[in-house]
Amino acid sequence: MQFAFPLILVVFFLILIRRFVGALQESEQLNRELEQRVAAIDTQLQASYAANRTWELKEATEQQKQKIYRDLHDDVGARLVSIMHTSESGEQSKLAQSALASLRETVSSGNFQDEKLVDMLTDSGHNIEARCHNSDLSFTAPSLDQVKDIVFSGNRCYHIKRILQEVVSNIIKHADAAEVVMEVAVAGDTLQLNLADDGHGLPPAVEAGNGMTNIRFRAREIRGEAAWLANPAGWGCRFQLRLALTST
Repeated sequence: MQFAFPLILVVFFLILIRRFVGALQESEQLNRELEQRVAAIDTQLQASYAANRTWELKEATEQQKQKIYRDLHDDVGARLVSIMHTSESGEQSKLAQSALASLRETVSSGNFQDEKLVDMLTDSGHNIEARCHNSDLSFTAPSLDQVKDIVFSGNRCYHIKRILQEVVSNIIKHADAAEVVMEVAVAGDTLQLNLADDGHGLPPAVEAGNGMTNIRFRAREIRGEAAWLANPAGWGCRFQLRLALTST
């Protein structure tokens, strides 16, 4: 018996040590899991903060943009209306009307509402036809059967309108043309818009001008490609805008 009691104490002590080591290991495992959860929550909080901050900056930018649009409309718009009503020249009045329409289009573009492509191109065709008529140019409108079911974002429609307007301006100013032809085609998931004229081609000075730089910039903004293709015969020019139907 005198040897059994110390042996029992040793066994009991070993059991306590084993349980203590097990509890310590379990505690360390729980601590590691807790640290991982805290790190994951911290990552989520940082991502949420960054997203909220981005949203706040975007919202502030949008509000400032809308303010600029309103100021432009109220100030410049009022001046254009005054020119329209006081100008003795019919041509100046037409120019003021065109500028006012363009200004209002710019202001409304801030809303960026989706639009049917067929409606947007129909309006653009009417605008181009009116400008060509005022400049003694004939205009051939495109067939829009292929795009009647396609919807584009307001942002894409806005840039396309601006591109077409600038191309027509270049034709009127520089091409010395008699005819403008607009074409619209869909091949696979690609939309192609063409504006062709029968003028004397593309002068190098025009190709390097601000107008074409702006057109290329707008094309990149909507993930499109803009190109000017010369007629092999040496006369006329074809502007081509290609963009994917699936882009936003």
